[in-house]
Amino acid sequence: IAWERNVGQVVNVSTINDRAFGRLGSWTPVVAFGGASVGITYTSRTGDFTRIGNMVFFVINIILSSKGSSTGACTVTLPSNPTLSTRCPAFNNTGGAIALPAGTLDLWANCGTAGTLVLEAFGLSGFIGQLADTNMSNTSNINVAGMYWTA
Repeated sequence: IAWERNVGQVVNVSTINDRAFGRLGSWTPVVAFGGASVGITYTSRTGDFTRIGNMVFFVINIILSSKGSSTGACTVTLPSNPTLSTRCPAFNNTGGAIALPAGTLDLWANCGTAGTLVLEAFGLSGFIGQLADTNMSNTSNINVAGMYWTA
């Protein structure tokens, strides 16, 4: 693939992960409850991202085999730290096994600036609350796709 970036300057891209196009990568996302991951185990977990300039697009797929013993709000690590908090309206309850708060219509993931996603529930009147260990089971599936800005 070749295109002209500036007048007279041609950029050749031999593979889709060339720096001229962007950066593709993967990471191993970690689930935590209240900031800890004591005893959490996974059937599978993958994280893939594409960074173009200062935008990071990501996909996370996690299946728990044990939610462990930690308690508190559920978070998932990101591949890098966002510079702005961004809500990602693309979290879903694929496969179930997540007990949703009463009145939940949408599941969102808030990309906090600390490099983690906070999983949230929304209803007709707006924000209901963060999902926590009490909403998860030992077989919960967490699937999120979204984007955020980074430095």
